[in-house]
Amino acid sequence: MKAATIVALARSFLVIALFQLGCNSEATISNQLSKVNAVKQNPSDQDLMKQIEVFASSDATASAKAWEALERYDRQSLIRELTRLSAAAADDDYHKVLIAFTFCKLNHEYALNKNIVLSALAKNFPYKHFYGDWAVSLIHRLLIGGDKEVLDDLFAAAEWSDGAMSEELSSAYSDAIKDDTKEFLRRLAAENEGIQRNVYALLKDNSLTKDESERVTVFLRSVPPTSDLRRAADETIKALQSERKSHD
Repeated sequence: MKAATIVALARSFLVIALFQLGCNSEATISNQLSKVNAVKQNPSDQDLMKQIEVFASSDATASAKAWEALERYDRQSLIRELTRLSAAAADDDYHKVLIAFTFCKLNHEYALNKNIVLSALAKNFPYKHFYGDWAVSLIHRLLIGGDKEVLDDLFAAAEWSDGAMSEELSSAYSDAIKDDTKEFLRRLAAENEGIQRNVYALLKDNSLTKDESERVTVFLRSVPPTSDLRRAADETIKALQSERKSHD
């Protein structure tokens, strides 16, 4: 074979090899990009987070439907997927709070996840696009679920609350005092005077009905004069009566 022919064939093989190498490289890059995008835009992840957001919303009807949808997941699979999503989220991503709240509902590592939810109630809350009224709403739901300990945190939050957050706190106090007046009073009496004053101020805008207010007042008046709870009971009565007068 002539030298010129050999050189020509060699050039042809080189061109083909380079072309295939380029195609393979482009395919590899394309596959890698597809995988990255799949992580960011995984439809199942998006659907799951949407259900979590709705479940943690203030729309009771929508929240109940979202919980029904979440209950259709295998429990362990749901916990595993939510744990993965929480770990992947930034430290200031409020979805961490919503996932923690869902874990509380699932009774999965309740104490740990409750603390995450409570962290959103802090005066300088660490999460972006997540404000005090939403935090109070979630903690209020923990309270309704039977966790009376969160009352201490809800009392403390009265110090820096305003606007929508104060309204949510007032609603939470109303439910707490009508559902378990004795426990509400016991915990309130243990707080310092500054916190107590803030709570009394918000109780003036409570959401109790006339009958509920009268029933609570009857209990408060029954507290013995010698009890450590007497002073808090008297101040609470004044707050409730102030609200009633404002509607007369």
